[in-house]
Amino acid sequence: MTDFPSFHELPGLTSDEHQALRSMSRACQIADGERQAAYATASRLSRLSDAVEDLEPGTDGGPTSFRELTHELAGQAWDWDTAVEQITCRYVTAYTVLGITVLDRIVHGKPPLTAEQLHRLTREPSLGELRAALLIPVRDLLVRRSEVEITRQEHRRAELVDRLGSVKAAIQTWLEDTPDHVVDQARISVSGAKDTDEVWTGLLDPLIAVAEQTPYEISNHLRG
Repeated sequence: MTDFPSFHELPGLTSDEHQALRSMSRACQIADGERQAAYATASRLSRLSDAVEDLEPGTDGGPTSFRELTHELAGQAWDWDTAVEQITCRYVTAYTVLGITVLDRIVHGKPPLTAEQLHRLTREPSLGELRAALLIPVRDLLVRRSEVEITRQEHRRAELVDRLGSVKAAIQTWLEDTPDHVVDQARISVSGAKDTDEVWTGLLDPLIAVAEQTPYEISNHLRG
């Protein structure tokens, strides 16, 4: 598990802000590790199930047959994979918004976040809240970075915002063209339609990258 910067390495933060970031960082690392483990298990069992299908084509058997067992295990494993991804989505989106909010506060000299604000920021944000955080110009946040690094981060952030736009469009379609302001209130982890790919597909990894980097951007800014 990656060590989170100590309170002394982030002297501009309050103890509550540091604790919130540290706790969310640990939660996201654990969730992401379990997400990868769940995917690996589901993939392995799917390969096993496919191999059994090839070995026993058309074989009839009872509920305890090897063929049916592997198929059932693979199905349950993919259900678990989806459940873990859903949980991970909740924590990663919250950590992303929390980190960007604290970085924005530090860079622009805003008042410390209250306990109530921090509590809210450790809960899954709405689609609109996540998008608003990601739309804060990178140039306004990474003021001590080189032009090359800023440009690189701007490109990555633009790609992420584009993916989020696709998520919004998908949710809007599933909700039968619900107005924008209503879709913006949706939570990604609970949005979607039965028998469709989860809306967070392709979104979690780049969000994790942003979330994990933000505390170090805070540290970099405070070091001057």
